[in-house]
Amino acid sequence: THRQAGIRFRVTVTGRCGGIRVYDDPHKMDEVESDKIREGVLRIYDTTLRSRITDPRISAKVLVMQRLHISDATDWALKNWPRDTTHLMFPARFEADRACAADPRLYDGELLWPEVWGEEELAKIRAEQDQVAREALASLGDDTRFNELHEKHAAIEKLQLDPEVYM
Repeated sequence: THRQAGIRFRVTVTGRCGGIRVYDDPHKMDEVESDKIREGVLRIYDTTLRSRITDPRISAKVLVMQRLHISDATDWALKNWPRDTTHLMFPARFEADRACAADPRLYDGELLWPEVWGEEELAKIRAEQDQVAREALASLGDDTRFNELHEKHAAIEKLQLDPEVYM
């Protein structure tokens, strides 16, 4: 997948010629609540893409995404990639007790990029994400699951996961 100026391009993966695999936003926000679709995405990453490298002893994997579900590609990577994998996590709001060493912020609640993603912008994103979740659940024929979704997100927050990243 390649993004430029907000446009998303899908690329077919064939052959064995890469040394670096970059997984860029593997889940679509409006599909991630579907177990079947989410698990299908993970199956592709676990099977097809595993063999699309030149030398498995020295190849690199990079996963860039926001957390959209507790059982998403980040969860899968943390469980299946080698234990010495470097996990960089930069939530929208800093949490000192969960910070990765590469995060330059010092204070709880400090925004990652306040010049661009300030409080007002984050509030808009959260409202839009709630609307996308409503539409996705409605398209599955189950409007009532929206409340269940919020309960799930409350559980995520209880686990001290960043709701701005997971919501």
